[in-house]
Amino acid sequence: MSKLKDIGDISPRRYFFTIAVVLGLLFGFTSGDAEGTGNWWRNLLLWQFQSCLPMALLLGSHIAGSHFRWFEAKGPWTQLLISGSAGSVLFSPLALILDVVLMGTGETLSLGGVAGELGNLWPPVTLTWLAINAPFVLGLRLRGEQPSAKAAAISTPSPQESSAESSTNDVGDLNNIPKFMMLVAPKMRGQIIYLQAELHYLAVVTDQGRSLILYNLRDAIGELGMIPGLQTHRSYWIALGQVTHITRVGRQAVVGMSNGDEVPVSRRRLDEVCCSLERPSPAKHFQ
Repeated sequence: MSKLKDIGDISPRRYFFTIAVVLGLLFGFTSGDAEGTGNWWRNLLLWQFQSCLPMALLLGSHIAGSHFRWFEAKGPWTQLLISGSAGSVLFSPLALILDVVLMGTGETLSLGGVAGELGNLWPPVTLTWLAINAPFVLGLRLRGEQPSAKAAAISTPSPQESSAESSTNDVGDLNNIPKFMMLVAPKMRGQIIYLQAELHYLAVVTDQGRSLILYNLRDAIGELGMIPGLQTHRSYWIALGQVTHITRVGRQAVVGMSNGDEVPVSRRRLDEVCCSLERPSPAKHFQ
């Protein structure tokens, strides 16, 4: 069995945080502008700050942009270019303040200084933003897309299910597939179990595995009108036909799904979820 981790399984939060820390360490170790142990540690911490801060601004810019229809109508690369540029603009005055106040570079705080800082920062920051998002946008995977034995068992329908499924959904008709599913690798499509929003990405979990796509949860839910399901949490949507159980303790609850995962239920949605689960419906299958 391959021990390589499928990139579709990586948490975006962990991925982007790790990238920021690694870049901060790289710049801190290679800058060579600090003398003495005390200054070296100070320099390293400053570079960590200058790496994590722009990453937060880039992520915030993209998430903020996803609330606008004109932004969502753009292609993924255009979206990243816009959010990368916005993050660079936001970081430029902060970077100048860091250089002047903390790094003591001798530069002056002025509009001209901010413009110069933007000219220096925009190309590397935007290109880096495009590069670190590229694996997800391109759908690169670090291991084969063969489903696990568990997934294969889940996805093998009975003759009755196959007959019912073929009568309700023609999997050969691409018009029946939600737009966001077209961004999922064909071998990873199948019965949708749940969707999870994480940062500016959407995790699409099917009986064939987990895929990360650059998409908005709100828009994805809007494309799932034909599938019985509900939003259990601001970051989760579940297919009712894939629910196995619900565990409730007071006002806290989690919903067990057919692949073994557990999805949290927010307090304000708890009553709605409990009522809906009393009327489960079969899931749709997409390929």
